[in-house]
Amino acid sequence: MSDELDAHYMLMNDIDALETKDWNEGKGFDPIGDYDREIDSIGFMGGLNGNGHTINELFINRVTENNVGLFGCIYEDGNVRDVFLNNANIKGAVSVGLFAGTIRTKFADIWIENCHSEGTVEGAARIGGFCGETYAFLGEIVINNCSSIANVSGNNAVGGFSGKNDGNGDSVNIRFCSSNCVVFGVDPGQKSIGGFSGYDQAAFGEVNIQQCISTGSVKGDDRAGGFIGSCLRITYINCASLCSVEGIGHIGGFVGKIVAINVPFPSLLMNCYSIGSVKGSFNVGGFCGIIEADEKDDIKYSYFDNETSGKEISDGGTGKTTAQMKTRSTFETWDFDNIWDIDPEINNGYPFLRCLPTVSVDELISSQIKKLEIYPNPARDQIQIVFEEESAIISLVEISDLSGRLILTSKTDRIDVSLLSSGIYWVSVESDGEIYSTKLIVEK
Repeated sequence: MSDELDAHYMLMNDIDALETKDWNEGKGFDPIGDYDREIDSIGFMGGLNGNGHTINELFINRVTENNVGLFGCIYEDGNVRDVFLNNANIKGAVSVGLFAGTIRTKFADIWIENCHSEGTVEGAARIGGFCGETYAFLGEIVINNCSSIANVSGNNAVGGFSGKNDGNGDSVNIRFCSSNCVVFGVDPGQKSIGGFSGYDQAAFGEVNIQQCISTGSVKGDDRAGGFIGSCLRITYINCASLCSVEGIGHIGGFVGKIVAINVPFPSLLMNCYSIGSVKGSFNVGGFCGIIEADEKDDIKYSYFDNETSGKEISDGGTGKTTAQMKTRSTFETWDFDNIWDIDPEINNGYPFLRCLPTVSVDELISSQIKKLEIYPNPARDQIQIVFEEESAIISLVEISDLSGRLILTSKTDRIDVSLLSSGIYWVSVESDGEIYSTKLIVEK
């Protein structure tokens, strides 16, 4: 496909990509397409119909390269549908995603539909479980009915679905999508970490995200939110966050920070809610951490659970009890005939989107994400690997430095790290054929 980036393709069967781990002297698969500002682009401009088939065990380890994913860059007229990625392991630098590193328009539209990504993705900035970034200049980007299930980590603009969405002349439209991810910032001071998207802006265009949901957990120092880390002039309508959020400053159950100073039009968050626990030190809110604006009217008809969040206050959004959050009459102006529904047996009794799968929160999270923890962390001498699911069997543990260099391996849940120098490391754990990642801080 890289030889004919404007051709049209169809998958005829599933693909076992396990051998990509040994390709290109350990760098793995070479992403399809790239973006180079000097020569405009060499991105994928054709079409791919995945025909419902799955690409299994894709491996990419290009920690010094940008635009990394199955597709490095989807560009101009590119359209992809019905492609499934399973247990991918992808590392890059900037603009990194399991499905695509960057999705960009210049003079033509891009359409992506019914594509799904699952795996682990790591990088520095603009990192997403589905795509690293979208950038709409003179052409619309449409992403419909897509999802991500991933462990996502980076430093700036990191999200469970997308790292950064940018409407810079035209519109980015993401609809009927979901993320079920563990999302965390790596280095101290990282910012804009979100359960669905890290950072969204639309200085000269539009970013519209509608009828989407995020589940899982979010950890970030600055501007961390259950759905979006931080945003500027964005529209979120009929969205929900079920993520727990933990950080230091500008932390919110749905959004960490909204910036609306000296902009002609504010963001609009309408008919949204969040229910996850929220922890932080300053500018912390059940729904929104902080709105930097002259007039704080960005959030309308949106709510948070003031019991499960552990927060009574929010810079926008209205706090309700758990019982009220499970009562239809609480949600003023919401469309329960076409968009939302509510049932005590579904989604733990909270409102759910009709366009997305209807399972309980506990069932969704436990079936897709094994919560991985390391104790103690920071560590000095020895660490313990712990999965929330007690039946999980660890087959391999790999500890690497931030350049991707493998430092040590183990097949046990107790590991001696006394010989490691002070610093930050990646810990990748293989369990039941899947790979999970988190960071380790060693302090001497």
